[in-house]
Amino acid sequence: MSKCLSGGERLAGFVMPGFIVLCLALIILPAGATNGNIKDDGANRRTTTTAVSWDTNPIVDNRAIVHGKDAPEEVELCNALDNCVLQWTTLGAANWVGQSLEAYDGEDAARSGGITHSQDSWLETMVSESGTLSFWWQVSSEEEHDSLGFYVDYVLVEQISGSMPWVRKSFHMYAGQMASWRYSKDGLVSSGSDCGWVDAVEFVPDDALTISPVSGFSSTGYQNGPFTPSSKAYTLTNTGGASLVWSVSGDGTGWVEYAPAGGSLAPDASVLLTVSLNAGAEALNAGLHPFDYAIANDGTGYSRTFQGVLTVIPIPGEIVIEDTIVPADDLDVPFGNVIPGLSRTEQIILHNTDAAHELVVEGLTLMRVPSGKSPSTTQPVLSVSADVPKTKADTTRPHRPGQLIVGFKPGLKHTVTNGFHASMNAKRVRSYTLISADVVELPADTNLDKAVAAYTALPGVAYAEPNYEVHALVTPNDPLFDELWGMNNTGQTGSPPDADINAPEAWEFSKGSHDVLVGVIDTGVDYTHEDLAANMWVNEAEYTGTAGVDDDGNGIVDDIHGARWTNGDGSVTSGDPMDGDGHGTHCSGTLGGVGNNGVGVADVNWNVSIMALKFLDDSGSGYDTDAISALEYAVDKGAHLTNNSWGGGGYSQALADAINAAGMANQLFIAAAGNDIGNNNDVNPHYPATYPSDNIIAVAASGQNDYKSYLSNYGPTTVDLAAPGVWILSTVPGNGYDGTYSGTSMAAPHVSGVAALLLSLNPGAPYQEVKGWILDNVTPLPQWEGLVLTGGRLNAVEALSHSNPHFQLANAPELPFAIEPGGSVAFDVIYAPIAVGTHSGKVRISSNDMDESEVEVVLSGSASDSDPPVPHPADLNEDFLIVMSEAIAYLAGWQQGTNPIGYAIRAAYLWQNGEWYLYNGSLTPPTCWELAP
Repeated sequence: MSKCLSGGERLAGFVMPGFIVLCLALIILPAGATNGNIKDDGANRRTTTTAVSWDTNPIVDNRAIVHGKDAPEEVELCNALDNCVLQWTTLGAANWVGQSLEAYDGEDAARSGGITHSQDSWLETMVSESGTLSFWWQVSSEEEHDSLGFYVDYVLVEQISGSMPWVRKSFHMYAGQMASWRYSKDGLVSSGSDCGWVDAVEFVPDDALTISPVSGFSSTGYQNGPFTPSSKAYTLTNTGGASLVWSVSGDGTGWVEYAPAGGSLAPDASVLLTVSLNAGAEALNAGLHPFDYAIANDGTGYSRTFQGVLTVIPIPGEIVIEDTIVPADDLDVPFGNVIPGLSRTEQIILHNTDAAHELVVEGLTLMRVPSGKSPSTTQPVLSVSADVPKTKADTTRPHRPGQLIVGFKPGLKHTVTNGFHASMNAKRVRSYTLISADVVELPADTNLDKAVAAYTALPGVAYAEPNYEVHALVTPNDPLFDELWGMNNTGQTGSPPDADINAPEAWEFSKGSHDVLVGVIDTGVDYTHEDLAANMWVNEAEYTGTAGVDDDGNGIVDDIHGARWTNGDGSVTSGDPMDGDGHGTHCSGTLGGVGNNGVGVADVNWNVSIMALKFLDDSGSGYDTDAISALEYAVDKGAHLTNNSWGGGGYSQALADAINAAGMANQLFIAAAGNDIGNNNDVNPHYPATYPSDNIIAVAASGQNDYKSYLSNYGPTTVDLAAPGVWILSTVPGNGYDGTYSGTSMAAPHVSGVAALLLSLNPGAPYQEVKGWILDNVTPLPQWEGLVLTGGRLNAVEALSHSNPHFQLANAPELPFAIEPGGSVAFDVIYAPIAVGTHSGKVRISSNDMDESEVEVVLSGSASDSDPPVPHPADLNEDFLIVMSEAIAYLAGWQQGTNPIGYAIRAAYLWQNGEWYLYNGSLTPPTCWELAP
């Protein structure tokens, strides 16, 4: 019997490291015997073998090199399998190879790759027709430990183990199914018997007529053509021993042609069939035009039907854009100078110059470019200096027993993943939609390390990992402080004044908006609290629906203000996210306690919508599976950002993928850096804050003196900025404010609040811009240099002042809208600067114009805090308009005295948009002012 060597020998409990990865046939000859043939005895057929020798050094491509005059010849894989018609793929820890040392047919065969314990080697092919797949296989392995299995669509069909001779197997398969052979070893280091072989693979179609490819024909183009592609070719082959007659028939009479329409095929002969569009397709109306066609063996009645579709796109109109500032057609709208607090309105006019076809406008997007500093668009990843490696699943960290999160590569079907779970005796308890991953429960006695290894050995599985435990990041309550120093520090705590985020100054720009939705992923929120109730998000379908009914059809009953996932497996617990711990309520009060309501606290946003997403239980603990479910809900319901004041688990690829997916949905993920008493996250990562996702902002905690809190983590490249996080007063459940919390948990919601303020001024802004406005405009502090990426502390007013949306769009039709042939549509662009400086932006107009599907119009303007130029008093033979304070100051200075001015001044000229205008009745506003003595 053949013997294969790989890995290390298990000898009397001692494991000898393996350096040879070798699979060979070893014949031990008695004394005086000579090498010779072993007789063929049917299914147990064996081949001539020769004694060989090897040395222990060279290993190339996971395969040992056998030395000696009779070393086995490497053979092309398809030749070794005796089938080069099928397309072969090999993957896993080591590739299958073609070799001539061991074979069923006496020539060559495919052998599994040289693997060690907890590894596998895969061989795969996909069949294009229904038919019977036959092959010979054998195995030499440790019985009940290592095995060779045959899979159809990754579902195990049959498996052999131990010392098995050559055996022939046959299985019927359907078109498009994947056939796989997998040789695998368990986690025990074996004595070296670890090879599988496959030989003489034969696929016999159900019919002698084979067709390739097996996909239908799809084409697209505008009315009147051309269409791409215009044709599709099929190769028909007669694999039988007698001639056959074939034919093709189908829909699309008048615009689809089939050539040739049929014929006779001799044995082993082939013919090219072309399905093509003719001139009749150019006369079709806009829309989808499906058609079916069938290719048949007329003698046997076998037929295969294909589906085709022609998508005809309507001919669009042609867009021309003008504005109301000359020159009108230069795609440039210069507003000139406008005094802050005033505005100027111009129009953009969209013309459809095509006399016969409708123009559809699909998008009007105001693209704001902040004044002053710009977002950091050249370095999109601001939280890390290099990619964080995908670390090995760590079962030594706290995790939920008996559970794994299993992630899949793109395109894997549920039927395949179900087969994976069945082969592992695992029960799927949750399947995510945000990421391609399942949560599974394993039998109670399962070794998780072995289960991880077994799952990750399967093709199509991206990772398998424990369900790590995480916690709220807060320290115990300290004595009550009666002021919010983090918002506005006047030195009330004995610390230096202005060690704050400048919230009152920021409120001059915006106090927030209920249109901005923030998900608080935490211990829940007391949604009845007097300082939070008015700012709680409301799921209207559930609020106005029937109690006890899932009115919005998302699988959660009565999720009015959010939902709860505290089962530990990602499944929903209920639609009630009430906070029984207080941590989530405290964070919510910081980012969005109701302002100007006469009670409690006024925090970063006076107005905001808070979505309560409870995944931490009432002791402040939870699991990654539930955090992913909460994040999935936030994305599904359209949250603009989430606050994440929790962490401490191991590296979870599933959670990292979910955060990346949230970023793809333009959602920021604000994360607390951790409270590990000054841990450097660059060296010892703290998750989720340290994941390399571009949409994460990682936040450290600063104290009233603007220095790092002793408990806060830091990271020169993995923590972005600092924010107040010591002795932070906020809301607690039961309408309370009875205490302060400390920790990076308290710092993160300050940043979340500023992000929400920015979005209130910049609806729909990309998260990259919001992140850039925050990080580019911190207050730089020498004590934070080298501790965080930006070297500074959050500054709300600077972030807002550099993001201001000075331009607005108004009076545009609801999108999408159509412009009739020869018609026009206009909308307003308003320049209303609320800060001095030079401002610019763009309006992106998207339409179905064939040549210019996107056009951008440049906007520009400037604002100054000084009044218009004033003529010298000696030239006051004409009246002029001027701001009162400066006029009086100027004229008083001219008189060089304090006597009242005894002259009336009437406005005959108006200063508007950077120049003087002669007053007339058509001016807006049509007003004159008079100064009494």
